[in-house]
Amino acid sequence: MHTYDFTYPRRTFLRSVLKGIGKIIIPILFKLEFEGFENFPKKGPVLIVGNHYALMEAVLIIVYSPYNMEFMGSVDVPHEKLTDFFFNLYQVIPVYRGKTEQGAMKKAIEILHKNGAIGIFPEGGHYDPSHMEAHSGVAWLSHKTNTPVIPIGVSGSIGSVGKAFAFKRPTLRMAVGEPVPPLQITDRTKRKEEYKNHALNIMGQVWDLLTEEEHDILNEVQNETFQIKINALDSDNKAQLIPQEFEVKHADALVEFFYKTLVFKDFRSNYQLPMLPLESIHQDPSNQELIDSLKAVIAFLEDEEHGNPYYLTFRYGVERGTQMKLGMQELLAIVEWCQINQLHIDIEMQREYDSLSQQKHIVQVEQEVHVFEI
Repeated sequence: MHTYDFTYPRRTFLRSVLKGIGKIIIPILFKLEFEGFENFPKKGPVLIVGNHYALMEAVLIIVYSPYNMEFMGSVDVPHEKLTDFFFNLYQVIPVYRGKTEQGAMKKAIEILHKNGAIGIFPEGGHYDPSHMEAHSGVAWLSHKTNTPVIPIGVSGSIGSVGKAFAFKRPTLRMAVGEPVPPLQITDRTKRKEEYKNHALNIMGQVWDLLTEEEHDILNEVQNETFQIKINALDSDNKAQLIPQEFEVKHADALVEFFYKTLVFKDFRSNYQLPMLPLESIHQDPSNQELIDSLKAVIAFLEDEEHGNPYYLTFRYGVERGTQMKLGMQELLAIVEWCQINQLHIDIEMQREYDSLSQQKHIVQVEQEVHVFEI
């Protein structure tokens, strides 16, 4: 994806054509349900805020909103080809997620001051649907430009594109909520807190617009826990004592990282990091393979120029993302200690959760799923 210099409004003819084509093609591939379109203001400025679990939320909002909308979209990660094609053709305001985006925000303020419409996903991505932290940029924009926010909830988008291409015509529902008035700061000493609370309130209203079925899908995983057991084995396969100084203090976050398959896909496919040893941790990779892989990931998370230090903290929050990185550093220290002492590291990981739809307890080991009645 590219960056663009522009004035507003722009690309009005092309975007009108794209919206028209979308209104022809989308009903062929999907069953559509709409609600609350009367809540769209007849003119701007307006901030459009929605949930973001897959591609189709952005497509529906762009095609069916009554505006020549500017959309703020991420450029820090290469997208799927279909997403990249659509966003490059439409052209979004580029955002490097996790960084302070003064350029993007200045563009947004300029557009809103010209009575424009801007679309934004405050959760910033779809790596952990419904569990991602709402970022406060939308509240900041609302306050700085005195702009109301229109919450939109799109249900049915998860997996919908694949179903559509299989001619199953999945149902998409787009519900538009009542405008949320611009944020008014009453106590400047608590400004950051008020921005955060306002963003959470907006996303709460978006959540309320989703169907019960969508809520069930997003709440499918309940009571999730992670465990890890690490042994240092000698040539006779006997466990040797690992010094206490090498304790993995962030084990829970570390193991959660190992089960985030979308993140691994990004690292492997988009950044060409050597992820195979970490993706096959239960297949007993060598010490050196683990060292090389962990060092590559940690370096990526520390390199401002060629990597992205904000990658995990943006997706999983500052606390959890930081814990994931610290857990990798702690694991790397143990593997290196094993390498020096000619010991082989043996790592066992496990993820457990209750499945809401199945009403069963799931144990995931070696990427296999074991099901128990609950």
